[in-house]
Amino acid sequence: MAEYGISAGQHVAVIWDSSSPVEGLKNMVAKIQALVGPESRVSVENIDQLSHSAHAKSSFDVVLSGMVPGSMTLHSAEVLAEIARILKPGGCVLLKEPVAAQIGDNSRIKTAARLLTALMLSGLVEVKEVCVYALTTSRELPFQDCMVFLHAMLTCGYGNSVSSPQRMILVLKRGQPCGLSENPLPSWWS
Repeated sequence: MAEYGISAGQHVAVIWDSSSPVEGLKNMVAKIQALVGPESRVSVENIDQLSHSAHAKSSFDVVLSGMVPGSMTLHSAEVLAEIARILKPGGCVLLKEPVAAQIGDNSRIKTAARLLTALMLSGLVEVKEVCVYALTTSRELPFQDCMVFLHAMLTCGYGNSVSSPQRMILVLKRGQPCGLSENPLPSWWS
C-alpha cells in the first residue's frame, strides 16, 4: 500500500462493486488499516451507495476505486464527480477500469479517450502514463469487447493537463504529487 502513497495517519476510502471478490476486499482493507493505524479511518463504500454516504467535501487523503484484485468496476460520471468531491486537495485517487479498444455495442464500457474525458470533467485533470497490460484468458471477462485494462491514478489539487491518448493506462493528477513509486502496482497485485 505504500506504493500507492498510503501512509500512517491518512483517511482512506475503498470503493467496491458487485464484481469485487469478498476475500480480496477483506484482505485489501486489512492491509490498509494496518498501514494507516488505529487513529485513522478506512471507509469501505459500495460504488452504488457512494453518493448517499454523506461524506463531507475533502474527507479523504486516498481513494481507491476498482482496485480490489479481481474486480471489473465501471465508473459513472456521478461516481467520478463524487470521488473528486470527497478527495482532499493534494490527495490521491487510484482507479482501475476496463476500457474498450474501440466503441462497441456495449456503451457502458468507455474507450480510454472517453474515460479520460469523464475524469477531466469530474475535475481530475493532469494525465500521465502508468502501465499497460492486456487482459488475459486467466482473468474473468464479463465484457467480451474489452481488450485492455485501464489503471488510472489521480492526485487532487490544481495543475495543467497532459495526456497520452495512444495509451490505455493513465495517471491523473491535480496539484502536488502523492509520492507514487516508479512501479505503482503493489506486490500483492495479481
